[in-house]
Amino acid sequence: MKFELFFSRRLKYRSGNQSTLSPSIVIAVAGVAVSLIVMLLSVSIVVGFKKEITNRIMGFNPHIALVSASDYIDEQPDWLNLTDSVRNLISGIEPKSVASVVQQSGILKTDDDFCGLVFRGIGKDYDTEFLSSNLKEGKLPTDTDGVLISALNADKMRLKVGDRVFLYFFIDNTIKARRLPISGIYDSHFTDYDKSFAYLPLSVAQDVNSLEPGQSNRIEINVGNADIDAKAAQLEQIILAECIRGERSSGMAIENVHKIGALYFNWLDLLNMNVVVVLVLMAIVSLFTLISSLIIIILERVNTIGILKALGSTNKQIKRIFILMAIRLVLIGLAIGNVIALGVLFLQKFTHIIPLDPDSYYLTFVPTDINLWHILAINLVFVALSYVTLILPAQMISKMSPAETIRYE
Repeated sequence: MKFELFFSRRLKYRSGNQSTLSPSIVIAVAGVAVSLIVMLLSVSIVVGFKKEITNRIMGFNPHIALVSASDYIDEQPDWLNLTDSVRNLISGIEPKSVASVVQQSGILKTDDDFCGLVFRGIGKDYDTEFLSSNLKEGKLPTDTDGVLISALNADKMRLKVGDRVFLYFFIDNTIKARRLPISGIYDSHFTDYDKSFAYLPLSVAQDVNSLEPGQSNRIEINVGNADIDAKAAQLEQIILAECIRGERSSGMAIENVHKIGALYFNWLDLLNMNVVVVLVLMAIVSLFTLISSLIIIILERVNTIGILKALGSTNKQIKRIFILMAIRLVLIGLAIGNVIALGVLFLQKFTHIIPLDPDSYYLTFVPTDINLWHILAINLVFVALSYVTLILPAQMISKMSPAETIRYE
């Protein structure tokens, strides 16, 4: 193998007395570089897009929620109590945070306009990291006052921070009203959720429904980076076991974000197929380019092949020489492709220079996710496929006769 490696390094990528690179060499390197750039950008952008959308879905919805079973049937609400026994039950899945939430429909009204919204009463235990990161103006509601609305609804109703608005709730066939100031305006650019949700203090929501402290219709659980579906199933088993033992009634149902946002998650899963199609197509194009280039390289060096055979080199050795020569082109193309692709990805990651229409994509910029393992995997698979693919055109060397190839002009 040392001979083949040495000789492949000594062979020049110029044919005859040309001072410039052979066009086939340039095309081969460019084909590899362009294909790798498209592959890396496709994977990085799609993974980044999925992460950004997933973060928004999970920002509006809890990882897991214990919900009053009466929410699924048309009857008087059966309120939940976040008691010590319920906390002990939830502790079995090692939650990151647990919070009581009162969620109900209502109307936000000004003097000349109104809007139907889903109001979420949140308290001090609620994880407000997502809301804080998307806060555009003002501040989050306090423990007793204020309402947080989206920029979409604020623009629609011509509201600004500090304006006082009426909130109307339909409870027990009666209308209950509260007047609160706009404490803040958020903008997640996730239109479907922005137009639907507003946030107010948990104490106000409890007061409207005549609830005691600790009562709510939802207990929302954040499990961090754990497997949400597995944790939800584990919690369901814990509750079922307590019901069987007679220690708890069956007044609670379990929701998780993958079920609540199933429409969006199914849409995101479809993007995986798009990435696979792009990767396969770009690999095919690049490999065909390499095959064509190797054939041209071999034909341009027919005399060299004849001389090597006349000197006793085997067909296997000569094949290796030209395959190694082609692999060098692949590595050069990969190096160029990696530099350009990573440069574009880092530029976009830190500057957001390429924008998106938030009405269509829910984001204001093209997201990127630079994952070292993805980059290494694509490069290694590309090299392996190239090596295997180049074996086929190298077979033509076996059919070349030393006497005929030495005389070849």
